[in-house]
Amino acid sequence: MMRITNQYIVNSFLRVLNRNHEELTKTQTQVSTGKQFQRPSEGVHPSKSQRIGRSRRE
Repeated sequence: MMRITNQYIVNSFLRVLNRNHEELTKTQTQVSTGKQFQRPSEGVHPSKSQRIGRSRRE
């Protein structure tokens, strides 16, 4: 039988709470700015979208 400590439960809860807070903050920023992406790295790379478009035309 594995022993689960209160500290483990608290740490797990805080990890999930922090992750949800980060996602909520990101969503609120997207809604308030009207932009889906805040950084270019969050979007699709242009060369990747060109390859996808090219493969659909072929």
